Parts: sequence; C-alpha cells; structure tokens
Amino acid sequence: MTAGCAGCEAGAGPYVPSPECSAAALVIAEREFADQAYFAVHRLTVAAYALQHPDSVREHSLAVHLGALHGAIELGLDVATNGRRIRRLSDELRSHPPGRLARPADRGAITVTDVVAARSATEHCAVVRRWAAEVHRAWSPRTP
Repeated sequence: MTAGCAGCEAGAGPYVPSPECSAAALVIAEREFADQAYFAVHRLTVAAYALQHPDSVREHSLAVHLGALHGAIELGLDVATNGRRIRRLSDELRSHPPGRLARPADRGAITVTDVVAARSATEHCAVVRRWAAEVHRAWSPRTP
C-alpha cells in the first residue's frame, strides 16, 4: 500500500492518487517504456492503477479498463486480441455510456509500491499480473 494514498487504501474517501503514488507510477512507466520485457504487461499496469484510483479517470475509461482486465484475466486473450476487443468495447460504451460505477471499498492490497519493488522484468510482470487479478476480483461484479 502506498502511504497516504486514498486510492490504494481500502475504505471511503477520494479515490485519487497521492503524490507519492503518482511518482511510483511514473517509475513503473519509465521501466515499461524502456524495456520491452517490462512493457509486456503495460496494459495491465495502466488498468490496475486506474481502477485503484477510479476518481482520477472518466467513467468511460474505468469501464474500458475493466474490460481490459476481463479480457486478459478471465478470457485469457493475448495482447493483440484483447486490444481489438477493448477498441470495440470503447466504441460501444461511447454509444451507451456506463454511468457512474460503484467503487468497491477494497480495491486490493497489491499496489504500485509492490511493483516498484520488483528487481527483474520477470518479477515485475508476475507482480503486475497478480495486481491486475486482485483489482479485477475487487471490481468483478461491475465488469462490462
């Protein structure tokens, strides 16, 4: 859990990232964009982070991120297939906006802090996959 981040902590409150959490997310993004081995899970990273900080993105984006996690975790889709599915979902959601999604009180114990602590691309990818699965479970009743 990132200290002082209401978005990462369970419970009520504004679900936006703290400055420390935002800084940790930038470290992760730099790693992922600098090395293809880390980048392999980038879509999961973005989705998990956004869903742990749901008030920092629009409802449309939240629904698309939920769809991305559903495709990757529940359906086991590869990145390219899931990308096509996400684009279709995004188009559908533009025609039929989701409205405000109820925020789960517990958005998972794994956070950006755990991902930053990873010491190799293999470990990074494993932590991101666990993080994404945990966040997906928290939001699963709301999956589009």
